[in-house]
Amino acid sequence: MRAPQKSECPSGDGQNAEQSTNTAIVASPEILGKQYATLRARCALAGVTLHQIENDYGKTVYIVSRWALCRELPDLDAVAAWLDCATGVNHG
Repeated sequence: MRAPQKSECPSGDGQNAEQSTNTAIVASPEILGKQYATLRARCALAGVTLHQIENDYGKTVYIVSRWALCRELPDLDAVAAWLDCATGVNHG
């Protein structure tokens, strides 16, 4: 018998966190798809590639790379922040 995975453990109200429809907690796939497409286009304009992958632990992460430099970022907000810094946006 195996121990339950974290995603299989119910929350305090008896529901799985992955099955939540509360967009304040979990963004909808449509919103994430549009945000990903927008950031991917911004990256392309800056000469950066953006890939969405699953890491060794099954969590979705984002890889940004330019030339031989790569960085793993945990979410799309981190990608946007990194891209702003790398391209000099909002840095006066």
